[in-house]
Amino acid sequence: VLVMRDIVVFPRMVSPIFVTPGPNMDAINHAQKNDQTMIALILTDSDIEKPKSEDFLPIGIEIAVGRLLSLQDANASALIQGRRRVKIREIKKEGSIMMARGVIVNEPTTVDRQAEALMRTSRDLFERCIQLDRSLPDEAHLFSVNISEPGWLADMIATAISLPFDERMKLITITEPKSRLKRLNWLLAQELDVLQLEDEI
Repeated sequence: VLVMRDIVVFPRMVSPIFVTPGPNMDAINHAQKNDQTMIALILTDSDIEKPKSEDFLPIGIEIAVGRLLSLQDANASALIQGRRRVKIREIKKEGSIMMARGVIVNEPTTVDRQAEALMRTSRDLFERCIQLDRSLPDEAHLFSVNISEPGWLADMIATAISLPFDERMKLITITEPKSRLKRLNWLLAQELDVLQLEDEI
C-alpha cells in the first residue's frame, strides 16, 4: 500500500510523488523487489499520523511506480501512474508496511446516448475553461477529444483542472462513469463561472 496524503491520482494519469524514509518507501521497495502490484490508498484526513483501515477511502487505485530517484537527506521522488479503481476489502499491517486486498472495479466502456451527451458537454465546458485559464495547455482539449471512454474522459479532465482535494476524493469514489461525468460537469460549470468573472475584472 502507498499511503496518499493530500494527493489523488486518477486511473491512466501520471503524477510525481515525494517519498520520505518510512512505510511508503519500505512499501515501494518491497513491491518492486517482489514484483507486486501497489494500491494507492487515500487518507480522508491528511493529519492522521497512524492511520487505521477506516481512515482511508473505500476505493483505492492500482498503481505502477517508477524507479525511485534519490534526493538529499535519504528522501526520494518517483512517478506513479494510476491503472484501475479498486474496491478495498481488507487492510492489514505487516511489519512497517500496510497490505491491502481488493477487487478491481470494471467500468463499462460502452457509450449510449446519455453518455455521449454527457461527454459532449464535458468537452465543451473543458474547452471553454482552457480558453480562459492560461495554466491549461491548449492540447489538453485535443487529448480529451480523442478519448472514447466516458470514465477515462472524466478522470482526464479531473486531473487537468484545479479541483479542491475533497472534490477529487468524491470523483475517485464514484465508480459509475455517467454519474462521475455528471458530477464533473457541475464542477466544470462552477469553474467556468469563476474564470468568466475573473476575465471580466
